[in-house]
Amino acid sequence: MVRSGMHLPKICLIASTAEREQLAALAANGRTPQKIAVRAKGVLGLVERQRPRHIALRVGVSRNQVYLWAKRYLAEGVAGLVTDASRPPG
Repeated sequence: MVRSGMHLPKICLIASTAEREQLAALAANGRTPQKIAVRAKGVLGLVERQRPRHIALRVGVSRNQVYLWAKRYLAEGVAGLVTDASRPPG
C-alpha cells in the first residue's frame, strides 16, 4: 500500500543533564545568534519528546530542517549546532 505524501517518523533524542543545560542556555541567551538559538530550541524540543511537526511550526522551519538538526546533534553533539554545516563547493 502506498500512501500519498511523505511520512516522517516521530523521534526522541536523549541528552545528558549537562547537554540539556547547554541547549537551554543557548536558547535563552539573548547574545546567542538567532539561528543557533533556534537550532537549540528545536533539539531541546526533541529531547523533551515534542513532535518534529510542532517544533517546526513553533520555530518557523520545515520538519526536514528539524530532522537535520537532530542528525547533526547525534553526530556532533551540541558543538554541531553552533557551527554551520559545510556545503559542497560550487
